[in-house]
Amino acid sequence: GHQGNVNEVVFSPDGTQIATSGADGTVRLWDLAGNQVAVMEGHQGNVNEVVFSPDGTQIATSGEDSTARLWDLVGNQVAVMEGHQGSVWKVEFSPDGTQIAMSGEDGTIRLWDLQGNEVAVMEGHQGSVWEVEFSPDGTYIATGGTDNTARLWDLQGNEVAVMEGHQGDIDQELFSPDGTHIATGGYDGTVRLWDLAGNQVAVMEGHQGIVKQVKFSPDGTHLATCGQDGTVRLWDLVGNQVAVMGHQGYINEVVFSPDGTHLATRGYEGTARLWDLQGNEVAVMGHQGYINEVVFSPDGTHLATRGYEGTARLWDLQGNEVAVMGHQGYINEVVFSPDGTHLATRGYEGTARLWDLQGNEVAVMEGHQGNVNQVVFSPDGLQIATRGTDDTSRIWALNGQQIAQYEGYGTLRDDWQYIAVILPPDGLGNNDVVKLWPVYTLDRIDELLAAACQRLTPYLTQNPDISNEDRALCGIPPREDE
Repeated sequence: GHQGNVNEVVFSPDGTQIATSGADGTVRLWDLAGNQVAVMEGHQGNVNEVVFSPDGTQIATSGEDSTARLWDLVGNQVAVMEGHQGSVWKVEFSPDGTQIAMSGEDGTIRLWDLQGNEVAVMEGHQGSVWEVEFSPDGTYIATGGTDNTARLWDLQGNEVAVMEGHQGDIDQELFSPDGTHIATGGYDGTVRLWDLAGNQVAVMEGHQGIVKQVKFSPDGTHLATCGQDGTVRLWDLVGNQVAVMGHQGYINEVVFSPDGTHLATRGYEGTARLWDLQGNEVAVMGHQGYINEVVFSPDGTHLATRGYEGTARLWDLQGNEVAVMGHQGYINEVVFSPDGTHLATRGYEGTARLWDLQGNEVAVMEGHQGNVNQVVFSPDGLQIATRGTDDTSRIWALNGQQIAQYEGYGTLRDDWQYIAVILPPDGLGNNDVVKLWPVYTLDRIDELLAAACQRLTPYLTQNPDISNEDRALCGIPPREDE
């Protein structure tokens, strides 16, 4: 298909088709049997991004040729959206799929309808615009650029707000869960809250140094912030500081519990800490060195941490260490199963491991040659997928048995029915290849075995050279003459 590197593989919203983009300037659409449905040719140079419309009936692309393009699913070019000076980085459909916003290195944002008419040009950023995001209801667009400002626009291209009260770079920008506010955090140590009319609702001052993270509580009534000054601060939405929580040194992360009643933090000094919303320290959890991650269990009753010293640890909410889990070397990730009854970890030494909540090692998944760089549970929690630096993707049962192996960099469909893999050039002048495979999970293997036994029943029953032991594999009664 593609002549050169494949940049991206994206499933359609309904999972029945795959779009790929390449350095050859083409986008290609495939069905799940691997048939090429359409070739979309028009970009001159690299295709930066490919996005399906929300209803899956159209595809938008952005490229280095200063254009974005709209296509139908038979490969017809519906519209060419021109006007940018320089590469177009980002293309985004509105939530209702009726408009497209795109941004690029020339500092402008452009809004288009699906007939290719330019609805609005949004000018104001001084420098490249890397982020463009529609509000949840699709009535506004928020953008962020290299000029240290965040900006809010209506769909007529009017600049509703320039969020430029920060003295320095803006490092954080996000909509509230209900889409009625925008929070920004910056290098100047302040957090600012804005309504969608562009009014600054609150300035939250207190951090001494860069604000590295801003998070809304699940119900959207509070903001948690963490900074280089070794503090985490909790704020209400009128800017009152509800609580100050501290570590000895830089804080890397703040996480709300699923029910929003607690905060977990992790710091450079080797501790993770649990807090209530009044700022009381509920628990201190320690590693021997830097902590890389802190994760709540799905039901919020446990915390998992992983440290630089090569262990993952499980804690209850009183700070009691429930379990210690280890690899031979650095651990890259710790993940809870969907039901919260198990943990999976992956390490640099090439294994993924499954643990129960008592810290017992249930299974070791060995086979990758090199670092394991992804581990994920299936939606039902009955299988695990891993991806490694050896360019293989693998599916495992919970007992550690490898069910399937796919050569190449794999992308799973959300329902785990299919996996698309990019095969790198073979060194013989051939280009990247994308292949689609069914995911052979345990239930599907059982279906295949049942179908095979059904077809083999006459042969197994009548052939005298088949042993009763082999007949029993398909549930066939033994022959009396053996």
